[in-house]
Amino acid sequence: MPEEFAVHWQDILTFLSIVTRGWPEILAEQGQMDASLARRLRLETLAQQWQDSPPTTPIIAAGSTGSIPATAALLKTIQALPQGHVVLPPLDRTSAEETWADYRESHPQGALKRLVSTLDVARSEIGTWHRGPAQPNIEARLNAIAAAMAPASAFHAEIQSADPGALQSGLEVIEASTAHEEATAIALLMREALETPEQTAALITPDRRLARHVRSVLSRWDIQVDDSAGEALAATPPARFVLLLAEALAANMAPAPLLALLKHPYFQYAQPRSHILRIARTLDKTVLRGVRPAGGLKALEAHCKDGEAAAFLKDLGQLFAAWPTTPQPAWRLIKQLFEWAETLASGPDGMPFLGGEDGHALATWADAACQPGPGFDAIAPEMIGPLMEALMAGHVVRKRQPGHPRLAILGTIEARMVRPDVAILGGLNEGVWPPAATADPWMNEPMRVSFGLPPHDRRIGLSALDFYQACGAERVVITRTTKQDGAPTQPSRWISRLQAAFGSSLKTGDAVLSWARALNQPSAYKPWPQPRPTPPVSLRPKDVSVSDVERWLRDPYALYAKHVLKLRPLDMMDQPPSAADKGSTIHDALETFFAKHMAALPHDAESALIKAGETSFAKWRDKPGIYALWWPRFVDTAHWVTKEQARLLGRGRRIAGVEVSGHLELAIKGQSWRVRAKADRIDESPDGLVILDYKTGAVPDKKIVHQGLAPQLALEALIAQKAGFGPIQGPVGALEYWGLSTTTTDGPKRDNRFDAERLIEDAEAGLTALFEIFSDPKTPYLHAPAPEYAPYRDYDDLARPEEWRDVPEARGHG
Repeated sequence: MPEEFAVHWQDILTFLSIVTRGWPEILAEQGQMDASLARRLRLETLAQQWQDSPPTTPIIAAGSTGSIPATAALLKTIQALPQGHVVLPPLDRTSAEETWADYRESHPQGALKRLVSTLDVARSEIGTWHRGPAQPNIEARLNAIAAAMAPASAFHAEIQSADPGALQSGLEVIEASTAHEEATAIALLMREALETPEQTAALITPDRRLARHVRSVLSRWDIQVDDSAGEALAATPPARFVLLLAEALAANMAPAPLLALLKHPYFQYAQPRSHILRIARTLDKTVLRGVRPAGGLKALEAHCKDGEAAAFLKDLGQLFAAWPTTPQPAWRLIKQLFEWAETLASGPDGMPFLGGEDGHALATWADAACQPGPGFDAIAPEMIGPLMEALMAGHVVRKRQPGHPRLAILGTIEARMVRPDVAILGGLNEGVWPPAATADPWMNEPMRVSFGLPPHDRRIGLSALDFYQACGAERVVITRTTKQDGAPTQPSRWISRLQAAFGSSLKTGDAVLSWARALNQPSAYKPWPQPRPTPPVSLRPKDVSVSDVERWLRDPYALYAKHVLKLRPLDMMDQPPSAADKGSTIHDALETFFAKHMAALPHDAESALIKAGETSFAKWRDKPGIYALWWPRFVDTAHWVTKEQARLLGRGRRIAGVEVSGHLELAIKGQSWRVRAKADRIDESPDGLVILDYKTGAVPDKKIVHQGLAPQLALEALIAQKAGFGPIQGPVGALEYWGLSTTTTDGPKRDNRFDAERLIEDAEAGLTALFEIFSDPKTPYLHAPAPEYAPYRDYDDLARPEEWRDVPEARGHG
């Protein structure tokens, strides 16, 4: 370690002895060597053989920049052979020596400058390869681009000597607003090229996602295009099937991975595909929604009320019963996965799992992966999926069936070999082309140079050379997107340099962009009107709960969707336990406790309530994170509840009923209307009945309650005064919320700051008015007339408020 570096770098060097000493010893024990070392030894051996016995046949090395030192040494050997020829990429042979000396690794000529130095030749000694007829327009364009890429010391002089008009011929820049727009514009350019006989076009990009997107757009015209990069093995359908199986097993058949496995086209399990999809839909709607039950397939089977689906889950559980729970050799787990995948893929629809090019490539990979050998002797079964995906990295599948003969999608390396008539350079954003610079946690830049390692910006220089070479086509179109996944992007440094040097001379592909935008643009736009359903009175809901009345007041459309259209929102799949689940669990504990102790509390009231809570909270023990959060808070709640209840009993209050059901019937305009309620608790006090509601979340604001937008307690009180709760009847003296939240500053509290008499009168008048208004067949069920009072809306997808809420011509019609 040179003394000029900081002391802490010496510590890093000591740590890196794992690589310099430990790793070679491990490789030696296993009789292996690193791939990079093997490549270097092969190149050095070949160079030595040719030095010792020069071949008599011509040896041509073309297109290499010698970025690997062993490759550069081999090129030097070829150069010295009697019939050796080294053909370089475009080399700057005209710039001044001062400019040439300033070229760094990030410059397009940086790698070639280093190679020329290794070959020990002067630039003037390198000739020009014959390229056919002269193309002065392309030469001038390349000279202008080279000037824009000049080092800072020569930038101004190079720009002054370049011809800005050269960029007007055959070069365009397209800046799309979205990735889809960029892909569509590129696909249109390629489609346009086919209109000219024999014209060829190629998309050149390192962005594989953009390449896939362009292929997808081209398929709308039934145009299939080869992608020279191929398709990653892990992304092929059969590989995804095996990986989904591994993921489902690792997650103990959790709802999301299980459903993804069932919906994969290969899943048949000896049954017609349509039958599997029917079972998948049944499980999706009835079993896999909501909070996941503990216990894997057995638990799902127990919750399944469809006999056919339950039998299917049972068969699946028996098949996977042999999946180990302890660490196993990786090859054994992979073999088991492939055996099960073949079993699950077999069926009457005849879709062979390992058939076709994708299946053959996967079978070849699996055959090698399943060979017992050193390494991965004990791996946890749940890790086999990520391990397989990592081992598949770098394996690609290339289709044998050729695509369109005049179109291609090329990576930057493959593009060096061809020159299409129309070259579309896609994805010109920083981080894509050029790629983002990788940080080195071990060595700074001077240390890398001292150790003989390539500097960080070498890849940028090679990408710059690829960009420069690709600009030599007859027509060049450079594309980028200003946003990626909604986030702003930064243009490639080469676009920035061109704009800085020749901004006014750069042509923009506005015409192509307008085509791309018009391709899916409707000829006319008429906003869909606000929904104003007016079903016949005979179909309107007349038997509603107090919760429905609140929904009715805040969002009439939700009541219409629920009771008239009979639609119910589905729970999220595998959703985490929610505040509603917590609330129902606490309600169950309180109901169990107070149902046993209505008249008086036991001497160990707090312990008894906690015991009731243990029974209610038992279902959450398999979710330790939830249980650890909710249970201590319930214990705090139990302490407050028993203390408060003892104080109320001392004041003469007695529990009259727990979870009491009741109803109220009204006759309005010849129609019978019914309101149902289930009171959490009704107490008897010296001042009359007390209607009580437990709230584990926020207690409704007093203003909201008096406005009638939270009518639950008032309606329950009205039902009680009308003798709707059976034997529990009489005047209501108070309305009361018990806020049981322990996370607020004040902790649990009892809120009875309401004018019960006024609220009951208002509830009766408001309920009568509501029924009268909606007895009119012309009254519509509007969607959230006051959105600020309807924060929770389950039917927005159906009502589509974003289409009409801020469009004046759409509101008030329909």
